[in-house]
Amino acid sequence: MKRLFAGFIALVLALGFLVITAGFPSSSPWKSVKAQEAGCSDCENGGLIEYVMVGTYYQTVNFEASLILNNKGPDPLPVTLSFFSMQGNRLDFPWELEGNSAQEISLNELLADELPEFQEGSVRINYRYSGCQLVLSAGPTLTNTALGLAFDEIFTRLDKQKGNRLESLWWVPTRKSRIDLVLSNTSDQPISATIQALSSGFPGGQKETSIDFQPRETKRLKVPQRFLD
Repeated sequence: MKRLFAGFIALVLALGFLVITAGFPSSSPWKSVKAQEAGCSDCENGGLIEYVMVGTYYQTVNFEASLILNNKGPDPLPVTLSFFSMQGNRLDFPWELEGNSAQEISLNELLADELPEFQEGSVRINYRYSGCQLVLSAGPTLTNTALGLAFDEIFTRLDKQKGNRLESLWWVPTRKSRIDLVLSNTSDQPISATIQALSSGFPGGQKETSIDFQPRETKRLKVPQRFLD
């Protein structure tokens, strides 16, 4: 399934509205997972279901970056943390959470000895679970206390995404401000996205652009410069 996720990493001039659309195939590889959850037949028989959760963006150069994991089940839960560089290259870490526990992982420390390309990108979590409940919740946090910036996000399960359209409001207080829009292709296939910007603070009304993504590629766009100049 081709998926595109977006996130804002800073509040930045005027009021505006963004619409992002991206196509994906009509046949979904997640139908079997949804059927298992609905009927719980495999759950009751002890069958394992694989879940995939994704986060739009992390960055360890200008931010203190953490990944918060919360295992709400009574048993230890093995997970795989997959980090994708901006270009889509992959780095995996096996991890295990104790039962009924929450853990905060410093990404600055975890990725300190890795290649520089993994200082920025997107992150994915894979895990297998035999119960019907959503046992794991997760999300990254980025903070820069010197600049007064903070960003946090709740990971999204891929099988719960039902459309190819994302919408969001943005607002920037002064012309010296800036907003970055982060777009991540969470699929293993190339994808094309169309982005529309509707601004109430600039002449010109609506502007539109299309962007192509390689598999697992993440792009960070400066919204005022790209859409509103």
